[in-house]
Amino acid sequence: MVLNEAVRIDNKADMARLRLAIDEFKPALFIFDTFASLVSETDENSPSDTGRTLRLIKETCRNNHTSSLIIHHHGKNAARGLRGASNFTNDVDYSLSLERQEDSMVTTLICRKMKDGDNFEEINMEACVVELGLERQDGKQATSLIIKQADSSLIRKPKKKISLNEEKTLFSLRKAIEHNGIAPTQSIIELFDASPENMPQKVVNIESWREIAYQSITVDSQPEKIQNAKKITFQRCRSSLEKSYLIGLHGSYAWLI
Repeated sequence: MVLNEAVRIDNKADMARLRLAIDEFKPALFIFDTFASLVSETDENSPSDTGRTLRLIKETCRNNHTSSLIIHHHGKNAARGLRGASNFTNDVDYSLSLERQEDSMVTTLICRKMKDGDNFEEINMEACVVELGLERQDGKQATSLIIKQADSSLIRKPKKKISLNEEKTLFSLRKAIEHNGIAPTQSIIELFDASPENMPQKVVNIESWREIAYQSITVDSQPEKIQNAKKITFQRCRSSLEKSYLIGLHGSYAWLI
């Protein structure tokens, strides 16, 4: 079912009408496509704005039989992950990404976050064009895409696992939280305003984490340059772990996801 009328997902009146439709038809899944195109006044770079809208979506679909799926895009640099506020990772129960192979219809579904469960293995799919039985304004048939399991010969090679130094950096974060972890600060608590159940129990100052990480990170450098090399390696590992949705960062604090 496609909802033909416009809905502003950050407008309480619109979402109240949507709730009535959801209660009537009881869909198993409601898809908001896309977040940016459905907001009216929300600044997707603002944690408070984004958190408020995500919370309204959750409240609208909270009826014990309807799940919500929000489509959101990454920025120009896909390696940096989702664009906008950190709420798009912090305030959701699961996060999935679709990566399409260049010059191909093969797409890989990757689980980035799964609350209360392990991430599932990557799923490789092939998108196929189908006609919808609807005529466009220009007289041509409207089309969409369906997916089917991809032929094994089309599937790309498995993604590279995290590096040894990234594993060491991740382990050192666990150790730092164990020894020096504190309760989340107020600014971190506010990041999880829409989903307090996803808030980490403990966070740790990045400098405390860095000190422990330096003890295990290995670098190939001249003795007088080792400290600077470890600093660069730590920064790269920290960034990579965040993009892989394994850790959370805010201000001078870090935590495990």
